[in-house]
Amino acid sequence: MLKVGFGKRSISPPIGAPLAGFAARQGVCEGIHDELFARALVFESGTAAVALLSLDLLALGSDFVAATRRAITARVPIEPSAILIASTHTHAGPVTISTFFNPDELLDAGYMSLLSDAMVEAVEAAWRSRFPARLGIGTGAIDGLGVNRRSPDGQPVDREIAIWKADDAIGRTRAVLINYACHPTVLGPDNRLPPEIFLRPLLSAWKTDSAKEASRCM
Repeated sequence: MLKVGFGKRSISPPIGAPLAGFAARQGVCEGIHDELFARALVFESGTAAVALLSLDLLALGSDFVAATRRAITARVPIEPSAILIASTHTHAGPVTISTFFNPDELLDAGYMSLLSDAMVEAVEAAWRSRFPARLGIGTGAIDGLGVNRRSPDGQPVDREIAIWKADDAIGRTRAVLINYACHPTVLGPDNRLPPEIFLRPLLSAWKTDSAKEASRCM
């Protein structure tokens, strides 16, 4: 029997935190436009289990990811190799990685510790909330959103959107996983209010009778 669970925790940066994504940005976080989250889905069937973590961040370093995977495995019976951790690559979130484009920006050890704890707690919450599920999978196409900035005509682009949904025993949709390839540089370097780039507009357009159910989306 397949079981699915969902959990999330806030990972919004504190006011005054440096923001990642633009070398031209001047200033630090001045407030929160939307809460940023760590969202987790777990899938369990028999002795096999996997976890997917989606983070409203630019990117994460490999050492941090490896350490957080180990911390998750210490709390739930999911092997580190079965834990997928991915960032939405928002260019309006806190600094969480040191690379060639931000060599002068230092990671905030306190925030990074809270971030790791939130990721672990999101997976743990997802594990505790598991329910017998039936998966539905579909694809579609989106026009007018993504562009290819390297070519004059903006092409080619990957228009495909993939959607997984998990329904419970009475047919209620309890969790949704969405995959769409787009570089989220929606707001430029003048923005200093971290927003939720993709899910906030999506959820506002999603027809649902329950805001609680809509929030179980990643």
